Order: sequence, then C-alpha cells, then structure tokens
Amino acid sequence: MVSLVALVEGSLAGFLAGSAVAGLGFGSGFLGGFRTLAGIVDAARRAELFSAVFVVSYLAFSLPALLAGLSVTRYGLRPTALGYGVVVVLLVVSVPVLDRLHPRPVPDRQSALPVR
Repeated sequence: MVSLVALVEGSLAGFLAGSAVAGLGFGSGFLGGFRTLAGIVDAARRAELFSAVFVVSYLAFSLPALLAGLSVTRYGLRPTALGYGVVVVLLVVSVPVLDRLHPRPVPDRQSALPVR
C-alpha cells in the first residue's frame, strides 16, 4: 500500500521503502508457509509438495506480470502499475470478507496433529 501511495505521489524514496517492507513481509510469510508445510508432511512427500507449491507460485506471479507487460504497451507504465496495485489491494481486502461469508469448519484437535 505504501508503494502504491508513493507511486501516486511520485516519491522514489517512499516507493523503495514500501517495496522493501513488502518484500520483507512477503518473504517472511512465504518462509513461514514452507516451515508449516514441512512440519505437517512426512519427509517422503515433502519434495513433491514443495515442487507443486513452487509451480503454483511461479504461475501466480508470472501470469499477472505478463498481463501487466502487455497492458504497458497500451496504457503506459504508471497507469498499469496503479491498476495492478489496486487489483492487489482489492484481492487482499476481499480475503477477510470472503472468509466471513464462507467460514470453514474448525477441525478437531486430534485431526490437526502433524502427520509423520
């Protein structure tokens, strides 16, 4: 969000700072996800799961980047970056809303134990 505001305001320092904070947050979250997955999957299946996660992650980043690259030629860099940022913010905001609309059942404690 800081990067998006900095882009609108034309602040290079704000954009770089926002990007650094976002990168640290994303990196920590991604690492935390992998640590969680590593703890609940037995060692024999870990590589299989991690490779699937990486494929989905690469697709999740590359397809929007390709679409943004195509839209830059039509709309320009700044409008594309702003549109991309707005879409990301809308997706982030929609997660808690959708979670409230479609709550997931809470598993009992025994079935939530790690599989080893």
